[in-house]
Amino acid sequence: MKIAVKYLGNKAWSPVLKRWMIIEEGKEDLYLAIGISDIFEKEEKPKLVKNAKNRKRRDKQSDSDSQGIDNSPESEVFI
Repeated sequence: MKIAVKYLGNKAWSPVLKRWMIIEEGKEDLYLAIGISDIFEKEEKPKLVKNAKNRKRRDKQSDSDSQGIDNSPESEVFI
């Protein structure tokens, strides 16, 4: 993780140490350990990457429920 440029040289509050820390480059592991996590740049990659080749999806939409009963309006039985 990389520290955002706008936070370098600024002070940030550490909830673990209960004091202000001056943000410097190269101390990323320390800042994570003492609870300062909002100074880092956000990653733009999505967390879930879908692989279209391996996706399991029905090619044809089914018109029936799991018990095999047809739900289309043409198949109604009148009593």
